[in-house]
Amino acid sequence: MISPSTSQVIPRAADSASTIKFRDLDRFFLGLLVLWASRAWFYPGDVETQIGVEAPFLFYFTLACQLLGFYGLFRLGPPRIGSALMSQPLLLALIGWGAVSMAWSSAPYNTFGMVRATLLMMMGCVYFRERLSLSDIVQTFAVVTGLVMVGSLIAAVFFNFGRGTGFHVGSWRGLFSHKNGLGEVSAFATLFFASYILAARRAQLWAALFLSVSTVCLIFSGSANALVTVGSGLALMGLAFVTSKLTPSKITNGLIFIVLAAIAIATTFTLVTVVANSLGRDMTFTGRTRIWEIYLRFAAQQPWTGWGWTTASTNEVMTNLVRTTLKLPYLRSPHSAYVGLAVELGYTGAALYVAWLGKTTVSALLGVARRNDKISILRASIAVGMAVFGFFEVSAGVLPCLWLAFLICTEPKKQVGPGKNARA
Repeated sequence: MISPSTSQVIPRAADSASTIKFRDLDRFFLGLLVLWASRAWFYPGDVETQIGVEAPFLFYFTLACQLLGFYGLFRLGPPRIGSALMSQPLLLALIGWGAVSMAWSSAPYNTFGMVRATLLMMMGCVYFRERLSLSDIVQTFAVVTGLVMVGSLIAAVFFNFGRGTGFHVGSWRGLFSHKNGLGEVSAFATLFFASYILAARRAQLWAALFLSVSTVCLIFSGSANALVTVGSGLALMGLAFVTSKLTPSKITNGLIFIVLAAIAIATTFTLVTVVANSLGRDMTFTGRTRIWEIYLRFAAQQPWTGWGWTTASTNEVMTNLVRTTLKLPYLRSPHSAYVGLAVELGYTGAALYVAWLGKTTVSALLGVARRNDKISILRASIAVGMAVFGFFEVSAGVLPCLWLAFLICTEPKKQVGPGKNARA
């Protein structure tokens, strides 16, 4: 559990009955937002035939979760919500650029939908960050994510719909429409609970059980990308944790970590490239570089503006051309958040995203190396996970997802005075 000193909250004894009531209500609403961001069952249908399934409940549930952004606006008021949003200027600029892209988007309605969903989720997240303690936020993510993993395990073991079909027979998909959906959330959950246990500094039986279930789901999802993501996240976060113990100097520990991390990343990249070349494979071992190459040709045609947010997967002419060229009839996306943003929002949008995620990741890792505090450990593993998974899937980019929701909800607050924190 995150200690009161870490979460920086007003003592519970000072809370009024109405404050406690609203805190419980806010935790419930945050739980709904986390469930929405997990995208369990949010893309119902046959992935291989592209035949959709009528699911009106999911539409209304998604809409209700987006409206939590307006709930936060009402509770905090426009000035405070605006100030809280400005704590993420790069992310806000990216969403703004996405909104501007409606002017030239080849699918303006879909672009508007993405802008609306992402902005409202961000508003909801900054509201919960302002109103709840870090302990409440972390525990809510833990409970909802853990229950999604348990539900996926039960679905895969006892029901046919929880197991893959067609090309993915033998793999699990749990409460998701595709094995990669289960793989992504399993990767998030495995990183989250492993970091949670490390941060707690003591045995946590319930967290260990959730970690075990998440790991099983991760393995049986058959998602190699998710496995690489977990390995990368744990390795870098572990390196930062070890580095924090080397010297009494926080600055020295931070510098040592930067050097060691750079060496580790460069060495890993070189080894993977050499092995892949020797086997006659691309560096992803999945043929994704062929997909990226075709999509980047579209990016080169509109290098600074892109084709409009979401067009990489909703522009039928673009999608059909890629499918025909690569002979992949069921391809639905560039399979990379970075490539997808380059196509949709140009190199301008991709640069904004890389700048935001890079700043967030480095800040969290340095927080572990320098302070070794609990929330930095959690944020570091999730930020690295988001950065790595984004290389292989679009779902870990700037759109409603667990990675983004957690990083916004747990963004450190600025000091407002000596020894004071805005969260208190």
